[in-house]
Amino acid sequence: MKVSRSVRLSEDLSEGVAWYQRRQGGDASVAIRRLVRKGLEREIAEIYGRGQVTIREASAVLSLPVRECLELMWQLGVTGNVSTSQAVEAWELVDSLAGL
Repeated sequence: MKVSRSVRLSEDLSEGVAWYQRRQGGDASVAIRRLVRKGLEREIAEIYGRGQVTIREASAVLSLPVRECLELMWQLGVTGNVSTSQAVEAWELVDSLAGL
């Protein structure tokens, strides 16, 4: 389902969209959708990298399967949102629970 939105762009953003449109081809709507998508992907990657959302949440927002979302995060330079100390704590917890 597509939804129409009205957006006011500053002159410099409008010129940037026009430049992108000329380079990529297509009309202004296609250029704006591509740019919004790229911006959303980068913003979600930053939020995920800070540990503020899970990969499942990021996947849902981006409407991607989890595996594709992980690959996108890797392409954008975000390898995960779990620190080494958190991973060690998790393994220690698993070890302690396995001994029960």
